[in-house]
Amino acid sequence: IIEVTKPNKKADFPPTGTFEWDEKQIHIMAKTSSDSQLVRQLHYMATQLSIDHMGPSLVERLVNKGIDSLEGIFALDINTLCELERMGEKSATRLLDSIAKAKSSATLLDYMVASGCFEGGIGREKLEKVVSSLSKDQLLVSPIKKEIFDNIDMIGPKSIPHLHSGLSSFRKWAKKNKINTATKSR
Repeated sequence: IIEVTKPNKKADFPPTGTFEWDEKQIHIMAKTSSDSQLVRQLHYMATQLSIDHMGPSLVERLVNKGIDSLEGIFALDINTLCELERMGEKSATRLLDSIAKAKSSATLLDYMVASGCFEGGIGREKLEKVVSSLSKDQLLVSPIKKEIFDNIDMIGPKSIPHLHSGLSSFRKWAKKNKINTATKSR
């Protein structure tokens, strides 16, 4: 560039107050999620935790009723479900049984996968290596040091920052959703 003939206007993206940059200032994320994003997130969680009878349509009706977290799904009762359009007592009972089964059988690994907190190629297989290599205290309580991931099979230097930030996000998610951290690791 030899000279600037016309100065550029102030950038109008992202709209002020609606988006934020990640900690490395690389990715931009919406500060608040839309209902459609929330429906996708809750449906993903339900699918990962093997909650049967909980399709996107039902999740959308639950979101419209104010259910916005896994904690909210776990707290559902027969009366709340029967108030929903197209939900009878028999369907509500089947759904509650499936939720109870998922809640009692879910492991820490299942919750980590369902949370959607891990990015950058960190899926069930890598998380399984992490969960089997670290103590529950290291995963949920101790200060997170990147060095704890150094000697875990399948975890290379590119995965470590994603695990580090994902684990930090997962801890917040688990607290928000009142996940029992005494749940079995595997």
